[in-house]
Amino acid sequence: MTETEVAVTEKETTRPKFAADPGWNGLYNAGAIILVVFSVVGFFLFFMSLRITSWAMATPTDPAAQLQLVAQHLQFYTADASLWLVDDLVTIIPVLAVYLVLRQVSRAGALAGAVFSLAYAVFDVCVTEMDSLTLNELAYHYGTATTSALQNTYVTAAVYELSAIPVHTVLTFGIGAVGYLIYSVVMWKSLFGKVTATVGIVANVVGILGSAAPVAPASGAFVVLGLLELVTVPLTAVWTLIVGIKLYRFSRRNRAASLVQDH
Repeated sequence: MTETEVAVTEKETTRPKFAADPGWNGLYNAGAIILVVFSVVGFFLFFMSLRITSWAMATPTDPAAQLQLVAQHLQFYTADASLWLVDDLVTIIPVLAVYLVLRQVSRAGALAGAVFSLAYAVFDVCVTEMDSLTLNELAYHYGTATTSALQNTYVTAAVYELSAIPVHTVLTFGIGAVGYLIYSVVMWKSLFGKVTATVGIVANVVGILGSAAPVAPASGAFVVLGLLELVTVPLTAVWTLIVGIKLYRFSRRNRAASLVQDH
């Protein structure tokens, strides 16, 4: 074997089983950092959801009472919606990064997962969170209104938002969970490993079931689905933390392998 053949062989053996264009390493690193940071944010959102749920369960369901509730805790509700909005926007980066890695295993699966995941981000930003922020704005004006007639105007305007938010929430969480579930299945045979895939499958199956909670009738099923919807947030946070760590390690290995090949 010639020296050239030996050098080629050495480069091939140092190439990791799962490798990608090193030109995307910046995207992998950014995606990994976002996933790790926003996994922590996910736990904050979980505790905020618990607080909001406890307030909602203790408040009558009529529009005036709901507006009064939001008006009393306006900063909290606005912070919750804003965090979800930022989370959706930055999620686009890791979704693309994970797609580039998973397409080595299954192009069709990676593409399907990316389409659903990006659709979730866009729909949540443009529809669901806009509903929430609009409701917050109506609640603010309701709380500062000086006459009953003026308050009734804001109550009437809020009826649509209050009826639309549950439906839009179902679509948002359902679409996102489907996309992440597809990603998790593809991860089974990828560098992310079976543990990451299993955590993702569990989290997103729970998410798909829990997404129906906002439109479920008030019964035992509603309680069960509501609990599933709540636990989806911390489960997804754990999963994204694992994915972020794995993605960062992959980026480091991929960069090291490319440096070896360049020499």
